Amino acid sequence: SSDGFYSTWQRADAISQAQYSIDVSPLIMKSLENFTELDYFLPKMDQVAVPDFSAGAMENWGLVTYR
Repeated sequence: SSDGFYSTWQRADAISQAQYSIDVSPLIMKSLENFTELDYFLPKMDQVAVPDFSAGAMENWGLVTYR
């Protein structure tokens, strides 16, 4: 993102698909903060698109991985 808070990492041949993640991540984060009434307190959020990721998706502190 332009503020450096959200980073999306993916293969070079999938860069065009990263825009969706960049667009919806702030909206999802705000919705979760409103729902839980807790602010996200880490300094950034990284996302990694991994082809053939066996778990489908996984959330870690500050890192979300998904297919």
